[in-house]
Amino acid sequence: MKEAKLILVSGIFISILIRGFFIFTGLEVGDVKNMHDTANMLLSGLNPYTNSHLYPYPPLYVFVEAATALFTNFAGTSFHFLIKFWPNLADIFITLLLYKFLRKQKVSPTPAAIWSLLYILNPVTIITSSAHGQFDSIVSLLTILSIYLLTFPSKKFYILLSPIILGLAISFKANPAMILPVFLVFGQRALPERARFFLLTCLTIGIIFLPFLLLNFNATLVSVFGYSGVSDFGYAAVLRALWYQINAEYWLPQAEDLIGASKLAFLLGAALLVILSSGKDTLIRSCLLIYLLFLTVFSGQSAQYSIWVLPLGILLRDRWVIAFSFAALFAHLGFYLFFAPELLLGKYFTITGGFYQTKYMPLYFFGNLMLWVVTALWLLKILKGQWANFQAFKKPVKSLALALSVLFLVSLIPVINLTLQIIQASTK
Repeated sequence: MKEAKLILVSGIFISILIRGFFIFTGLEVGDVKNMHDTANMLLSGLNPYTNSHLYPYPPLYVFVEAATALFTNFAGTSFHFLIKFWPNLADIFITLLLYKFLRKQKVSPTPAAIWSLLYILNPVTIITSSAHGQFDSIVSLLTILSIYLLTFPSKKFYILLSPIILGLAISFKANPAMILPVFLVFGQRALPERARFFLLTCLTIGIIFLPFLLLNFNATLVSVFGYSGVSDFGYAAVLRALWYQINAEYWLPQAEDLIGASKLAFLLGAALLVILSSGKDTLIRSCLLIYLLFLTVFSGQSAQYSIWVLPLGILLRDRWVIAFSFAALFAHLGFYLFFAPELLLGKYFTITGGFYQTKYMPLYFFGNLMLWVVTALWLLKILKGQWANFQAFKKPVKSLALALSVLFLVSLIPVINLTLQIIQASTK
């Protein structure tokens, strides 16, 4: 036990040193600048959602940004330094929670510590929280905590706390909303319990959204629910790299059409996965499947989305998380070095040669191609295990699953067709 704790503390300390370099040399650019502008709007009594391009997320982090801006003014320090404190602190808590979770799963102390450090020492989480300054780790912390409370309800109030915490996670960023149905079908719970979970989650979200809806109902809804992501990662990034080679244009043609078609395919596929998860004791695996499907099928992806699957894969002690991390690292390096070197290297970004250096495009192309292949193979590997439970379903459920399978495959046709069109145009 002492050895495991020493390993855990040492790993966290090393990660803090690495993260400190990125934080201290960082600049107030990109999303961090938008966060500061959002905070200033709120402190001025304005609804930041009136500027739909400024803040396309649910509202809870706005309060964190505003409090950080107030403290920045009081302490006379930089906003970009303080705002990155929160996601990095969340990464530390995730690591400790992963260790506790694994120990609850009867994993020996030393292996549990090593697996947990795979998260906080992961270059992808370091880049996302310390360099980019995105706050997805806060969402992951709350999501994993909600899973923990539902998986190990050692106290009765855990059952009530789990949906509230999931509602808080969704109120930071909407991605846990796609795994909410998996929470509802998890375990052998009665229908009233499932309804209570859903209502408590929605009530939490509604209370947090209410002030902004009262300020400007339409602007808030359009800003949050009208955002469909950007084509920075996944197979869309591979297509962007191909398109760049033909005409030096890094904006992907038909990107909106591809996002719309891939969104429908994802929703149908996710519905199928929820059915396959129904009543089974596989909450972690089912959540991971939904996220992997999203990363495989949906084209509107940003760099920070890659960290969603890491804690879930670690909890399963799935070695595919290592292959995913390596592929994601190369994809991240290619993306930042080409599009936003100032986010990755801060004040030292000039050593890359500046923005849009063509020499980094092959890294962006091959990194994302490798990432997409690894993600798809990981998805298929886990899905194969889920289909093994298919025979246990009753006939109506089997029929629904088969119908959704057909609809999902049909929905992929427009996605494949648009992809082929872009490839054909890129190779002329």
